[in-house]
Formats: sequence, C-alpha cells, structure tokens
Amino acid sequence: MKHIYALVAFLTATANLHAQTSCTGTPNAGNAVANACVACGSSTLVLEDTGGTTGSGITYQWQYSNDNAAWTDLSGGVTGNYSLTTTGAYYYRCEVICSASDSTAYTAGVYVYYESSCPCIPSYADANPGSFCAMNGFSVAGYAGTAIVDTYGLVKPGYLDRSCSLSPVNFHQGAAYLWSLSIIGNYEHWEAQIWIDFNNDGVFQTSEAVQNVVGPAGVASLCAYAAHLTSGTLAIPTTAPSGIHRMRVREVCVTNLCPISAAMDPCNDSDATYRYYYGNTFDYEANIKSTTSTPAISNNAEIEIYPNPANDILTIKMDNASFNSFIIINSIGERILQQKINGTQTNLNVNMFPVGVYYIFLKSDSGMEVKKFIKM
Repeated sequence: MKHIYALVAFLTATANLHAQTSCTGTPNAGNAVANACVACGSSTLVLEDTGGTTGSGITYQWQYSNDNAAWTDLSGGVTGNYSLTTTGAYYYRCEVICSASDSTAYTAGVYVYYESSCPCIPSYADANPGSFCAMNGFSVAGYAGTAIVDTYGLVKPGYLDRSCSLSPVNFHQGAAYLWSLSIIGNYEHWEAQIWIDFNNDGVFQTSEAVQNVVGPAGVASLCAYAAHLTSGTLAIPTTAPSGIHRMRVREVCVTNLCPISAAMDPCNDSDATYRYYYGNTFDYEANIKSTTSTPAISNNAEIEIYPNPANDILTIKMDNASFNSFIIINSIGERILQQKINGTQTNLNVNMFPVGVYYIFLKSDSGMEVKKFIKM
C-alpha cells in the first residue's frame, strides 16, 4: 500500500510541475544564434534559440529567408537547437509557439554568409610556438570611411578567423590602400603577405596576392632591421569581382637568412625559401566595390563646404565642435588626406589636388557625415 501512495504522490507532483511550467500568453522568442557568421562547403551550421520561453507547450520552427522578409520553414527544424548543412547565404529565425494559448513569436533574423569552399587552414612547423613572434595588431584603411583596426593583443601563434568579429572593409576596384602590422617584440627574420580570395575557392592563389612579401619595417630584407612593425600598400585589381571575399594576412618567423621569399605560401608551413616556425595568420572580410559606387551624401545643414567647386582654399564650417577629424578620398576610393579638427572651421589648401570629385568624411564620437566637393 505504501508503494501505491508513493506512486500517487509522485504522479501528482509531476502533474503539478507540468501545470506550473506550461506556457501562457505570447512566448518570449529569445534570440537566434548561429555558431558561425560564415558557413562554407558542406560544413555543419548550428542554430540555437537562446533566452526565450521554455517549458511545456512550447514548440519551435526554424525558418530561412533571402531578404529577411519572406520566410520558408526548414524541414526538420523543430527543436530549439538545430543543425543543418546550408548551400547559400541566408537569414535564419526561429518561430516559437505556445500551444496552450495558440500564440506565436519570432526571433530577429541572423544572417549567415556562405562560401562555396572552406578556406585552407594554415599551419606552422612548430606545434607549440608560445608567444614568440606573435602578431598583435593589423589595420587597413578602406573606402568610404571603413577600416579594419584589429588590436587583438597577445594571441597564441597560429590561425585565427576574425571575419565574424570585425565588419568587412570596403575596397574599390583599381585602388590602393595603406596597411600596417605589428608583432610582439623587435625581431629580424620575419615577413608578411596579404591575399584576397577573389574567386572564393578557399585557396588564395598566387594571382590573388594584393601585397608582395615585405620584411620588418616594410623593407625587402629580413636582416636590415630588428622591428616589430611593417607596412605597405595593398593594390586591388581593376578586374576584381565585386562582393565580399575573404582576406588573409599572414606573418611568419623564419630562419636566420636575409632575402625575403619571392612568394609566401598562404596555407602550408613553408615556401620555396623558408620553413614557417612561428607567426600568425588572420582572416578578415573585404567588400569589393565597383568604381561606379559612391558614398551617400549627408544633407546636414550644420556643415558647410565652400566654395564648391574649389580651386585653392576650401573651407569646412560647422555649427558646433563635435567633429574631431576628417578623411578625404577621391572618386576611386584612395585616401588623399587625413587630419584632426580643432574648432568649428578648417581651411584647406586643395590647390595641388588633381581635378575631380572628392568626398569628405567628418567623424565625431556619435557617427560620421559625408560631404562632396569638386576640385576645378
């Protein structure tokens, strides 16, 4: 008899627990989270609904969309944690349903970009290199005020995909852009190179190098200086296909020889000249723009640019001193001038600027305004 009473008590408690946790009203949809911002090849993408209503009566339906407006159910996507193999770039969201109240809520869409081929994973000869010769900073100034400024700090040498952590940098076809890279400590015998995977095959072919090999301090020798910095100018081909592509930045420490490599290997632990013992490889995203694309011009009446067109002196006048710096680029995205702003008026001598169209990107702590002027 005691066993029967215990069983009844257990069933009653279980029923009460279900009654207490059963959903009511409109559920909280939570947030749609993907395990990657870029899916590739036949790799598995994992979607998870986090922070939403859970318990009895809650059901899920994952959906996908090309435009974040029209949605289609994913077959089999009926759990809060759902894995799939994707074949394209889509938005994903989760429909959360409370069956007791017949109410539905939706997460915001999360966008996952797609590359048909997964990128090669670079390797180094030393399996446990520590922090020696590790890259701790990379920056490049792109078009329309975009940039990558990656001060990641100390990271174990090897490969790091930064494409999900930083926004793509815009580059114009046929333009050139300044970049810089730093490592931990001052050393000789290290070199760097940059590629953009224009055909998105994950290989980073020799023809896709946008920066030749450079040594410490940007020179063509690994013995000239012991330095922690190098820099250069990456060149975007005029035939570069528009759209988002993976950009690879590789830095390696090599043996005690002086000549730089004719061409570094973006994937393996050696090239025709050196073994790669230490270093870092970081991946970013580059958004290639056609030469016909132009930035959106601000209609902020608090900023005056005159005379426009200008021949020698151009005045930038602002109603307040909230803007702290500006950048001027030409019509193909090349940076012409960068300068700090002090006060509410700046006079520029543009006499030496070539005739053409220019864009001024005025920066403040709260955002950016864009103005256009013509040099006669």
